[in-house]
Amino acid sequence: MVCCILPTMLMLGWISYRRSPMAHQQLEQQFSEQIGLKTTFSEIYNPQPNAYLLKDIKLFVAGQKTLHIPSARVEKNNQVWMIVIPRCELSWSNHRRLWETLQEHLDQHRSESGESMRLRVDEVHFTDETLPSLYNLVAETSSTSDKSRLSTNFTLGKSQVKTPMQMVLETSNSTGVHVHWDTGDQQVALKQLAQAFPELKFATEETTFQGKIDWTQQQKDTQTEISGVLSGIELGPMLNSRSPHYIAGQAKLYLEQFKLHNNHIQSAHGWLIGREGQISLSLIQSAQAHLAVQPVFQTTASAGSLIGYTKLGIEFQVDQDQLSLKGVCEDFAPGTMIAGLESPLVLEPAQPWQPRLGLIPALSSDSGFSVPATVQSATLLQWLATPSSDY
Repeated sequence: MVCCILPTMLMLGWISYRRSPMAHQQLEQQFSEQIGLKTTFSEIYNPQPNAYLLKDIKLFVAGQKTLHIPSARVEKNNQVWMIVIPRCELSWSNHRRLWETLQEHLDQHRSESGESMRLRVDEVHFTDETLPSLYNLVAETSSTSDKSRLSTNFTLGKSQVKTPMQMVLETSNSTGVHVHWDTGDQQVALKQLAQAFPELKFATEETTFQGKIDWTQQQKDTQTEISGVLSGIELGPMLNSRSPHYIAGQAKLYLEQFKLHNNHIQSAHGWLIGREGQISLSLIQSAQAHLAVQPVFQTTASAGSLIGYTKLGIEFQVDQDQLSLKGVCEDFAPGTMIAGLESPLVLEPAQPWQPRLGLIPALSSDSGFSVPATVQSATLLQWLATPSSDY
């Protein structure tokens, strides 16, 4: 979030400073009013025309120090403000307030003067030690009377990458707020992205994401588009923990496109690929009843019995209220969705399309829709249900 708040903060506050008889406390108050957060600093120097050196800058949210910048150098070259910060420290616990502040200022401080800003931060350190630092952060801003744009590039941790991460934020009178996120060559823990994009709350601890996310909000209407690869997905938490069914194993999810409108699936196309796991006979039977998949093995075991599989390969497509499932296990007969050691266990449905809501009872108990007991199953249920559904 520091890649967003710093450009706005410096553009709106310190760069407007000239040698002034205003008392230090009054100047801090002015900056606090401009930024929307309590702001303090120790010193401001003006060593040469259009150049400023700021010391010990602090921003506070609800009395807690949220952003600390030990030093920053600001220079103006023609219509471009250049800001260089060796290191800053950010508290992630108040990132939502910082995000709101950024959007407010991008909306309220648009200009047709042609001025822009370029920011470089060598390191952004988070006070939460579980979050890796950001390095070589570069940001640029631009605005017109109708639109403001902030673009940032950075690397996560000290990894050597050819393509850094990119985040672009645009606010517009006509199109609302748009965020574009591209992870570049790096994988990001999905639970961290879920703090910025709540639509991704189905992530488990091990799940990572590499790809692109586009998020647009206009008033109360939101659109989310995702493409990329999710690795380390635990299949078990996708089931309601109160369900009698069982599945265990890890998988990768390849998303060619995944579109959500107000947190409900609009359309999707991708592949779920896994190896070495277990699935209960009851889950296979439930999928047969509600999704028309075709078990091709003989067993006298009880419904609660577990069956081991070596490969899981499912291509899926969601188009409005329809769901298509195809088997894509390599080295097995065409249409194989789940395979054992030497032969298929489950084949794709004979018909190309099924009602997409069939997936909900297929994963739940036969007694109806119980309240999901895991974050992952709750998110999946919300995605699948149509906005008019009562569940």
